[in-house]
Amino acid sequence: MTVTAESVKSKLEAATGYNQVKIKVDVKPSLADHKPMTDITRQEFDAKFEAREARLDARIDAVTNKMDASISAITNKMDLFLVRSEAAEKLSIARHDNSEKILQQMLTHVAAAADRTTGLKSTLWVTSLTTILAVFALALAAYFGTQQSNIGISQITISAFESGKGSVSTPTALAPAPAPVQKK
Repeated sequence: MTVTAESVKSKLEAATGYNQVKIKVDVKPSLADHKPMTDITRQEFDAKFEAREARLDARIDAVTNKMDASISAITNKMDLFLVRSEAAEKLSIARHDNSEKILQQMLTHVAAAADRTTGLKSTLWVTSLTTILAVFALALAAYFGTQQSNIGISQITISAFESGKGSVSTPTALAPAPAPVQKK
């Protein structure tokens, strides 16, 4: 199917509902469509040039104003950042000074604890030695107490044996054992 100007025109009229569509398709322009240029005078040229220059100056001024506003906003943000960073730096320095003071206090406490520890070490050694001596003394006392008890028991046993030697008479004859009882 070939596309003609009339078919395009009819489709456009049907789609838009407007029947005054003028479309020129594949039509050579005629010389009547091209009007020759008129000569421009110097005053007209200068007036058009000045009008364009004024519009261009207005655009440049608008862009310059936007840039100045952006630069001032960035400068304000940078100033605010510098103020905040200086405050943060002062706070950091104050914290650092405070931490040095705390560290010095901690070192002082550690040194004092080390001094107290030397007394504690000697007390610990004396207590340990005393405990060892006490355990040794208890073991020695138990040994000698047991020995004394054993000697006493031996002496009592020997004296009982000796005293029993002289008091017991030897039987000459043994009596006969009783006869067992019989049941009826």
